[in-house]
Formats: sequence, C-alpha cells, structure tokens
Amino acid sequence: MNKPQTNRWSVVIAGVVILMCLGVAYSWGVFLLPIDQEMGWGRAKISFAVSILLLVFSVFMAIGGLLEKKIGPKKTACTGGALVGIGWFLAAFAQSPFILYLCYGVIAGIGTGLSYMPSISSGIKWFPDKKGLVTGIIVFGFGFGTAFLSPFITKLINLFGWRVTIAVCGIAFGLIITQAAQFLRAPPL
Repeated sequence: MNKPQTNRWSVVIAGVVILMCLGVAYSWGVFLLPIDQEMGWGRAKISFAVSILLLVFSVFMAIGGLLEKKIGPKKTACTGGALVGIGWFLAAFAQSPFILYLCYGVIAGIGTGLSYMPSISSGIKWFPDKKGLVTGIIVFGFGFGTAFLSPFITKLINLFGWRVTIAVCGIAFGLIITQAAQFLRAPPL
C-alpha cells in the first residue's frame, strides 16, 4: 500500500501559520498600558515578561531542534503549540509579575522555542534546492504575525480588556499551532 502523498507546499504554509502565531510575542507592547493601568506594576516590570519569553525561546529553540530529530517535527511543534496556548491563557489570570513571568515568559517561551525550529526545518527538507527561499518564506510569518495581528489584538483589548484578550489569544494560538503542526513532516526517503 502506498503512503499518501504530501503536498510539500502545505508544509511551508503550516510553517508560516505557526510562525505568525509565535511572532505575536513581539506585539507585547500593546499589553503594557492596559496591564499597568489595572495592576500598577510599571511598564518595566511588565516588559520583563517578554524579555524572559525571548530568553527562554532562544534556549528552547535549540532543544526543539534536538527533539524534532528524536520524536519528529509534528509532535515537537504540537507540544510547543500546546505550551504556547497554556502559557498565554494562564497569563490572563496573573495577579503578580512573578506569575506573569512564569506563564507568559517561561511556559509560552518554552512552547515558542519548541515550535519554531520544526516549522522551518520541515519546510527546508522538502525543498533542498530552495533552502534560502523556503526559510525566508516561513520566517516571514514571524514578522507578519506581529504586523498583521497587532492591530486586531489592540481592538480586542479595547473591546474586552487585556485579560480576555490574552486568554483568547492563548486558546486561538494553541489550537492553530497544534493543528498546523499536523502538516509538519519530513519527506519520504
């Protein structure tokens, strides 16, 4: 029995979609004022959450690359997507900077790192003759997610507040990333 054929562009599109969700971390600035107005923690303390996320993301990006080789890109990115969703969602309930750092910075940061590398490397494996092009297309999602989704997130904050918006983002990102991860796979040998 033959294995079903995968459209190699579906792997690239899935990578773009995943990185769009992950790239929203760079939109953290839209949350600063609303969180500060409610909690009074100061913008520096609130900004530190994204600094933690970026540090943890950097470390777990390498771990995601290693895990991808052991358990596959789909499972690695799916696990990361679940952690991104959980981290964002739990951040909505933060009553202290520490909890915000733990949920958004650490948990979502781990998820971001785990989802990032499999999204890129899966696409590259399907296009060995166009590695640079495919990498550029997929990584485009990271910046595009910030540019495209920031205005939408700002509108949600204005309508529903920062807590509901972070919770909705967590649910949406978790679902989108775990579903897009289903398309990540290595090409047949």
